[in-house]
Amino acid sequence: MDSRTMLWIALGVIAVCAIGGFLFFMLWRPRQESHQLREEFGPEYERAVSRTGDRTRAEADLRARKERVSKLDIKSLPATDRIHYAEEWRQIQARFVDEPSASLREADTLLAEVMRARGYPVEDSTTQESDLSVHAPDLVDNYRQAHAYAVRNEQSEITTEELRRALTKYREVFEALLEEDPLHRAA
Repeated sequence: MDSRTMLWIALGVIAVCAIGGFLFFMLWRPRQESHQLREEFGPEYERAVSRTGDRTRAEADLRARKERVSKLDIKSLPATDRIHYAEEWRQIQARFVDEPSASLREADTLLAEVMRARGYPVEDSTTQESDLSVHAPDLVDNYRQAHAYAVRNEQSEITTEELRRALTKYREVFEALLEEDPLHRAA
């Protein structure tokens, strides 16, 4: 073989390797990103995929949530605020026996107040749910269920047992929000 043929063969091998590497990277990277999002969001990842019916759209939504929340000034609560909110929660729980419906309304309000104090916007429950899914994906379903009970409570369509369940679910989210650094809590 002459040097010109060898050159063309070498260029062909380089081109095939470059194309192969590019294709591998293009196929591997999305899988890696999908795996990372699945790890970060846990059950919320599957819920997003199920809700949208499309993995690509669900992942875009989850990435958008992360991006939006990363721009927020989420902060830990000072110890005095944590003590104050914990006492308010204790009082809400104590009133539950005599006024379960009012206690759930107060719990819903207190949770929004704590989120606001931490730096989360609390325009509506959908925003709260979305923001919680970024920092506490293991608890966002508790928030979602408790809030659904709270909505039903306002329509007087809820049993005392459901009120109890809602308060219990809110308590788990509330306790996580009171943690000194909930952004790095173990799942």
